[in-house]
Amino acid sequence: MTAAEKYLAAAYLVVFVFVLAYVLIIAAKLQRLERELDELAALARRRAPEPEREEAAKPPVREADRGSGLRGNREVPPLPRQGAMGG
Repeated sequence: MTAAEKYLAAAYLVVFVFVLAYVLIIAAKLQRLERELDELAALARRRAPEPEREEAAKPPVREADRGSGLRGNREVPPLPRQGAMGG
């Protein structure tokens, strides 16, 4: 094995160690975040009574009006009127 091959193998080993360390750090963070999320979900379940949680999950629905510029829950520009086009 030549000196260049040894340096190449060492470089690959260093990169592998850094990637492995990165993956382990990210896995630890993910595990901590999942644990905190479970704790927050449990706290939210204890604090909120059943009926309030069901109502909070439903988005508000606005009635569509042809001239208001609202289509369901999206705001869109109003449609041009027939006389405004000059025709």
